[in-house]
Amino acid sequence: MQSKCKIIFIVVSASLLALANRIGNGGNVVVCKDSIEVLDFYEASTSIKFPGNSQHLDYQAIAEDVFKRLKLVSPKLSSQYLERLKTIVQEVEFKDGVALTDVKDSFHAFKPEDKNCEVKQIAIRKEDIGPKEKRFVIDKKLWDRLDSRNKSALIVHEIVYEHLNKLGETTSVKARKLVVYVYDDQINGKEFWNLVKTLKISIYPD
Repeated sequence: MQSKCKIIFIVVSASLLALANRIGNGGNVVVCKDSIEVLDFYEASTSIKFPGNSQHLDYQAIAEDVFKRLKLVSPKLSSQYLERLKTIVQEVEFKDGVALTDVKDSFHAFKPEDKNCEVKQIAIRKEDIGPKEKRFVIDKKLWDRLDSRNKSALIVHEIVYEHLNKLGETTSVKARKLVVYVYDDQINGKEFWNLVKTLKISIYPD
């Protein structure tokens, strides 16, 4: 019986990943009655300390600041992400009046027990696009509820996840962990590269 259950689980998991790859990848938010935040930050809970000046900037400035700080631990990665930041917003369609398909690539370990809270798909990166299509679709209603820091984190998440997906990652688990770390005000080279090594991500020190 255990063997049968294991086989069923493997088949279902493979099917979900195949579906996710056809749709693309994306980002999630945790939505409650009076609050909303990206899944990356929700999972980190109170363990992360964000730089104090972020509330005074718009989301693009915050994202730029995050990637500039990354230069302390990886100049090459910092430069790569800053270049992508310049173009990614032009590839986003903010879509109103829709509910995005759940990509099922987040594999989060927990969610709020409050029945009024749920994990929702806020962004999808499409694998295949036509000549006049945009690469990313973002749920505008959910986007408008995010503060600047969370908006920036969603964009940073999409850039990091896009990179890791090119390296073979098919879930957003590792991308979320990297996003949380680069937002931490205690970022340092040794910890960053230990994290990369622990996550078995094929990026290397400059």
